[in-house]
Amino acid sequence: MSVFAQEKSITGKVIDEEGIPIPSVTVSIKGTSTGTVTDFDGMYSILAKAQDTILFSFIGFESQEVLVGDRNIINITLAENTAELEEVVVVGYGTQKRSDVTGSVASVPEERLENLPVTDVTQAIQGTTAGLNITQGSSVPGSSGSIQVRGVNSINGSISPFIVLDGIPFTGTINDINVRDIKSIQVLKDASEVAIYGTRGSNGVILIQTKRGVDGAPQINYRTYTAFEEFANILTPQGPESYAQKYEDYFSQAFPDREQDRILENQSEIDNYNLGRTTKWFEEATQTGIIQEHNLSIRGGNDKVKYFVSGLYLDQEGVIKGYNYKKFTMRSNLDVQITDWLKMGLNAFFANNNFDGGRANLLNATVMSPYSVPLQDNGEYLIFPMAPELLYANPLLGLTTDRYERERTLSGNAFFEIKPQFLEGLSYRMNTSYTLNPYEYRNYEGRAANNNRGIRKHRR
Repeated sequence: MSVFAQEKSITGKVIDEEGIPIPSVTVSIKGTSTGTVTDFDGMYSILAKAQDTILFSFIGFESQEVLVGDRNIINITLAENTAELEEVVVVGYGTQKRSDVTGSVASVPEERLENLPVTDVTQAIQGTTAGLNITQGSSVPGSSGSIQVRGVNSINGSISPFIVLDGIPFTGTINDINVRDIKSIQVLKDASEVAIYGTRGSNGVILIQTKRGVDGAPQINYRTYTAFEEFANILTPQGPESYAQKYEDYFSQAFPDREQDRILENQSEIDNYNLGRTTKWFEEATQTGIIQEHNLSIRGGNDKVKYFVSGLYLDQEGVIKGYNYKKFTMRSNLDVQITDWLKMGLNAFFANNNFDGGRANLLNATVMSPYSVPLQDNGEYLIFPMAPELLYANPLLGLTTDRYERERTLSGNAFFEIKPQFLEGLSYRMNTSYTLNPYEYRNYEGRAANNNRGIRKHRR
C-alpha cells in the first residue's frame, strides 16, 4: 500500500489586535522555500499538506506557527512585538526607535556575529535579512561573497551596496573588517532611508558600527576556535581496473579488426601497470582544510575617556593544496569627552591579507591516469606523469612556484561632535578620514613548473 500526502489550498486573513488587516505578512511553509505574502486586505492563499506547519511573520509583530490539520481556512491575529519596536536602530541621520522608522531597515543580531565560525562579514550575515542576497561565488580561502540589496539594479554598473563603517564610507575590502569587532549591522533598503547618500545609495546601504569603550575596569576578551573543512560532495574517480577496462573497450570499438597489443595507451602507464604502481590523484591534490582564529580585545574607560582595542589572527588552509589565506587585523577606537558640549574620537585599523603560496590544479587531478606517479626517483615532480602524453601536466607543479600576494588597508578617521547646551537636541559632527590600500602581486614560474624560459610577474 502507498499513502500520498495531498496538497490543498489554505486561505485566510491576517489582522492585528485591533482587527485591522496587515498587508505584506510573510506566509510560508516551515522548513521549505514555499511561501507567499498577504495582499492589501490581509488575505492570503497557499498550498499545503495536512502535516505542514504554516509560519506567519512580519516586522514589529510576534511570529506565529499553525499546524494545518484538517482546516482549509486559517485566520490569524498577530500581536505586536513591543521589545522589537523599542529597539534602537542606526539610520542615515543617527539612531531611532524602530517603532518610529517608516522606511525599510533590517538588523543583524549581534549574537550571530559573536558566535559563528566565519572568516568574513558576508558569511556572517548570509541568510539573516530579507532582501539581502549573499552569493558565495568561490570557496577559495579569502574570497568574499557578493552582496545585493533588492536584487540586480544595473547591467554594466556596480550592484554592490554602499558600505558605511563608523559613519565613514568604506573603501577597503570586506575581508578587512573583523567580524568580532562589529557591534551592529543595519541594512537600509528603501529610498527614504538612503536619501542622505544620494546616488551612492542606489543599491542599498549597509551601516556597520564597531564596538566602543565602556565605563569601568578593563574587560579582556580572548576568543579562539579551530574548524575543519572537507568537500561536501566528492566525485568517485575510476579505479585502476576500470580505467584499464575503459581502454580495452575503446580499442575494441575503434579497431574491431585488430588484436589489442597493449594494456594501456602510454608507455609510462604500461610501465607503472607492470610494476603495480598507482596514484590516487584527487587525494594527492587535496587535504583536510583547517581554520584557526585568535581574537583578543580590551575595552574599558571612565566618564571622560573610553577605549576599545582588538587584534585578530586568522589562518586558513584550503581543501586544495596551496590555497591558503592568512589575515591579521588591529583596531583602536578612542572616545574622549573634552567638555560637556565637545567630544572627540579616533578610529584606526590596519588589515593585512596574505594569499601567498603556489596552488595545485584540481582539474588536472581529476583527469590523470591512475597508472601514473607524481614524483621522479630523485624526489622532484614529474612534468608529464603520462608521458609521452603531453596534454596533461602534473597537477602538483603549481606548488613549486614562488607566489606572493598581499592586500593591505590602513585607515584612520577622527571626529569632533558638538552639542550646544543652549539648544537641546542639536548636535553637529565633523569627520575626517584617510585610507591607504596598497596591493602587491609577485609570481615566478621556472622549469620545475614546466616553464623552461621562466616567467616573472609583478604588479601593484
